[in-house]
Amino acid sequence: MPDDPNPIAPGTVGKVMYVDDIGTLHCAFDNGRQLGLVPGVDSFHVVQLAISEAKKELTEKHSIRYGDVYVSICYDTAWAAPHPIMQKLSEMYPDIKFEHEWADEDIGNICGRYVYYGGKRIEECFPESQKDCLEFAAKVMDASLEEDYSLYGAPADCIWGGGRARFGECKAEDVLALMSEYGISSRLTFSNSLLKPEYLADRKCNALCELFAGSKGVQNGVIIHSDLLLEHMLSNR
Repeated sequence: MPDDPNPIAPGTVGKVMYVDDIGTLHCAFDNGRQLGLVPGVDSFHVVQLAISEAKKELTEKHSIRYGDVYVSICYDTAWAAPHPIMQKLSEMYPDIKFEHEWADEDIGNICGRYVYYGGKRIEECFPESQKDCLEFAAKVMDASLEEDYSLYGAPADCIWGGGRARFGECKAEDVLALMSEYGISSRLTFSNSLLKPEYLADRKCNALCELFAGSKGVQNGVIIHSDLLLEHMLSNR
């Protein structure tokens, strides 16, 4: 900790509480202080005794059931999975096999599985269909598709949308059918704040609303930014 005016004294023992998305190890030390350690910058080492005791405890609890010892770590990071952290951990501990599954909070998008060993990525897998993506993400997040989620968004070429562009293309009818299968409520997201009166007659956007409004089963909804669009939809409901 070369730049810390009040560094942790040599020999102080701490416990890693969490690892952030740039790889900093945030620790709680026995002297009551909390500080982040940066691998490659700060000088520290792993206390083998603590690892041996933890491994023994895990072995006693799980080796009969699994035949091996598994440690599960859950990351909650913004916008991206912590791939650099997993790569660094594999380089630091080349004899340990790291299996990393991730899923974006925008459930069903950006999900997959990497396996690392010896500092290298040795396996990768990505769900293929939209249905596979939804089921995979729900498993990773330990969530129920029927109880915990709603889907929001709009097609990339929807002029009322004005939001993010996504890679890939699905028909609105297919998306609606999939949501209905799992009982998931859909939220058409119309976030364009620059709408003009002439855009209100857009045939694709109006047809999209009619499609989701006519769906049977779970109730769908709309998220709107523009007061102009809100008045249009209220007058045509």
